[in-house]
Amino acid sequence: MRLIRIILGSIISLILSFSWIIILTALGFTFFYGKIDSIIMWLIVGPYLVYFFASQYILCNNSTEHKEKINYLRDMKITLMGFSLWLVVIMGFFLLFQTNIDYYVNIGGGYLTILIIYSIFHIPSPH
Repeated sequence: MRLIRIILGSIISLILSFSWIIILTALGFTFFYGKIDSIIMWLIVGPYLVYFFASQYILCNNSTEHKEKINYLRDMKITLMGFSLWLVVIMGFFLLFQTNIDYYVNIGGGYLTILIIYSIFHIPSPH
């Protein structure tokens, strides 16, 4: 059952991600084409882990999975903190230097930030 939930959560995460990508791509090309590409790119690619933990949290509906549900909520909050911190960093970089960050540096730096924040704030559950 847990494996099915993880697979279903991944599928839901992908659907949410693709929907978010379509919306942001349309907005980015309409209003901000060529200006804030690194910010739009991070807004497109960055929230995937947040979507994953959110879908896992939603799919845990059984009372026996209460501790797991709390863990997914905690993980979702931690990844949202890392995502937001990197968004502030690239927005500050853009405002200071009026240039975009390279795609691979942007994505790698963002997920590295999430990993660092996750390793700092993640406390394993006692069970």
